[in-house]
Amino acid sequence: MIWALIQTIGRQSVTLVVFLLLAAILSPEDFGVLAMVMTWIGVMQAFSEMGFGSAIIQRKDIDDGHLSTTFYINVVSGGIFSLLGVALAGPCAYFFKTPKVQPIMAVASFGFLINSFSLTQLALATRELRFKDIAYRDMSAGIVGGAVGIIAALMGMGVWSLILQYLTTSLAGTLLLWRISSWRPSWGKVSFDKIGEIWPYSSKIFAFNLLKYFTQNLDKIIIGHFLGSIPLGIYTFAYRVTITPISLLAGAVGNYMFPKFSRQQDKIGNIKSYYLFVSKFGNTAFAPLVVVGAMIAPLLVSLFWGDKWAPAVPVIRVLAIFAILIPLISYVGQLMKALNRIKWLIYWTIFVTALIAVFILLGARWGIVWASAGLSMAYVVSLPVNFLILNRLIRVDISDLLSSVSPSFPLAVLCGGILYLFSLTKAWNVVWGLLFSTFILGGYAVGVYRADAEFVTKSWTLVRDKLKALRG
Repeated sequence: MIWALIQTIGRQSVTLVVFLLLAAILSPEDFGVLAMVMTWIGVMQAFSEMGFGSAIIQRKDIDDGHLSTTFYINVVSGGIFSLLGVALAGPCAYFFKTPKVQPIMAVASFGFLINSFSLTQLALATRELRFKDIAYRDMSAGIVGGAVGIIAALMGMGVWSLILQYLTTSLAGTLLLWRISSWRPSWGKVSFDKIGEIWPYSSKIFAFNLLKYFTQNLDKIIIGHFLGSIPLGIYTFAYRVTITPISLLAGAVGNYMFPKFSRQQDKIGNIKSYYLFVSKFGNTAFAPLVVVGAMIAPLLVSLFWGDKWAPAVPVIRVLAIFAILIPLISYVGQLMKALNRIKWLIYWTIFVTALIAVFILLGARWGIVWASAGLSMAYVVSLPVNFLILNRLIRVDISDLLSSVSPSFPLAVLCGGILYLFSLTKAWNVVWGLLFSTFILGGYAVGVYRADAEFVTKSWTLVRDKLKALRG
């Protein structure tokens, strides 16, 4: 699991550094226009992969026929969707009432074709748990793409620098995957019978991916259409610094859970124990960071990005409600995939999508802060259904749920309250705010240890052993 985490932590670190630099150079409108483009790119991406990657990972037996057939189908689909992206660039610009979206989306659409050459290799590497190789690939591609983006931004290319970053990262990632993968496609092994063997599963994943990508981009679609590019840029910025780091870390664990649980489908007790431990570990690690980060957001935004991003501070704070819930909700999808409950996954995604649409639409009437609050509220309302699914899948009960959020949630709220009171004093500034925040986090660590020393000891032993294995 350690390399699954390193893969995402390394990629996120590179992405975050690049984002910090680009946000200091570019404007909220630039990021808003990019978000409009990538919203539709993301939705179409779900169509282009068709669930074959997940089927390769989940299926017990796979051969060269499955791999070669899915590879060539992915490449053909990538070419088709690149052309489709160019054709839809005009309607997309019309929908968002932003003409500059059209040429940018047309160019960005060629990312479909670039990425299609790596989908099968990535699925095979994930199936084989080669997270170390994937980590090197992701970090190297991120560095290359980030360098190109920063240079382009410094040259005054504006939003085009973000597109160059995206395409360069995709190309570098594809080339590196081919370098680290020994498998090569063979036209002679192509067989549509092989597709027939994996289609019952992949078709369900395909339907789920459509819903997932739509759900993940619905907030941007609504905000971009009703509020415009600048509010969308503010929202994108706040989302990136609040939600993305935690969701990517949780996603790294989830990516490891999927192949691991797929091979333990008949060992529900083992799955439950591991799931609850990982969930509690995530809650314990993330809760204080989210709460403290939300409290000192005015200081950090002013320090790193300046006044042009000041409107993002209240958005960061309302999105923190969603961020703190991520360890409770992010892994259930991987469980449903691993235990072959794809219909449940689809129904659950439809339910969450409907909640997001309703709450964001209601909030958008009063501006970007309320629209962002609507996203957080949608996930709060979805929690009972999320718990019901866990109960049916791995027999999680109320006591298990309470144990996974204790003592992390109460202590994190206490830390946030203390920090808020300090922010009202005259001593509140960047230096004292950061120092006091560090002190608060130290106090949180002591409180968690005193409340649950056994869990802390077990967690530390696990991390230590993984680090030893990594060094070995």
